[in-house]
Amino acid sequence: MTLFYDYSQTIELVSGLNSVSTLKKWRLKIEQLTGHTFQEDRIQTGKRSYSKIFLFTADDIEKLQRIADT
Repeated sequence: MTLFYDYSQTIELVSGLNSVSTLKKWRLKIEQLTGHTFQEDRIQTGKRSYSKIFLFTADDIEKLQRIADT
C-alpha cells in the first residue's frame, strides 16, 4: 500500500520548501514541463461541496527535495 502526503505534510518533509503556494507553483510547473501527474483526491468541505486535493508519494517528495536543493 502506498503512503500519500498532503500539502502540509509535504512542506514539513521537504527542507527548503516554505509555503503551500510555492509547492502549488512547483506542482503546476512539473506537470507542464514533464507531463507527470500527481495523485488527486476529493475531500468533503460541506454538506454537498467537495475540494480537490493533490497527494504526493515518498518518491515525489524525494524528487521535490532534489529540486529544493538546487
